This record gives sequence, structure tokens and C-alpha cells, in this order.
Amino acid sequence: MEQLIFEETFFLYSNKNNMWQVEYNDIVSIECDKPYVRFLLKKSKMIIIKKSLFDVQKNLNEKLFVRINRKTIVNIENVQSVFKNRDVYSLLMQNGLEYVVSIRTVSLVRKCFFLLNSSEKKDKDREDENIQF
Repeated sequence: MEQLIFEETFFLYSNKNNMWQVEYNDIVSIECDKPYVRFLLKKSKMIIIKKSLFDVQKNLNEKLFVRINRKTIVNIENVQSVFKNRDVYSLLMQNGLEYVVSIRTVSLVRKCFFLLNSSEKKDKDREDENIQF
């Protein structure tokens, strides 16, 4: 019997033989391959769970995870760039994976990426101001 328990900063997954604790920051993306959901983690690790993408999505932090199309949710902190090639927007992830963004979610994805990166830049600028020589 599989169990999936969502906590504030991690989720617990157990099946018949094993149990894992996965930090949300370690998730690069979540892909749907019905009836399974595949969690792609940093360091090329993967966990496959028999769940719907919708069930997983409703338990995730919407500021950190963005659904970019019918089959994919990404951790916005692991997006390296958002780019347009012809009429198609895509994401390049830090691990080299590339995902196509649906037309419906392009503005949301761009906004989330922009807000994350502008707030990181502000935090870095504040740190630099606090350094005294």
C-alpha cells in the first residue's frame, strides 16, 4: 500500500518496502504519465507514485510549484530560463531538462519566474549592502 503525506517543507512517501522523505527544494519537476506521477529530483533521482497530478498539485505550495501544462509541474526555483522559440514558450531547467509551456499558463509562468528572480536579486543586494569592510 502506497502512502503520500505532505508536510510544510517535505513529503513522506512509503510503499510496501521503503519510505522516503523528500524536501520540496529537491524536486525539479513533477510529470504525469497516467496513472503514475514521476517526481524528478536533483542528482538525477526519481520517485514514481500511483496518484493523479491534480491530487499532488493541491498539496503543493503554489508560490514554489507552477503547473506549466497538462502533464507537468515545475519547481520555479529550478528554472534557469524562460524563452520563446517561434510561437512556443519553453523552460530550461537547471538540470538541462526542457519543458514546453502551454499558452494558458505562459503569463503565470513568466510572472512567477520574474518575481522569484527579482526578489532574489533584492536579497543579494541587501546582503551586499550589509557587508562592511
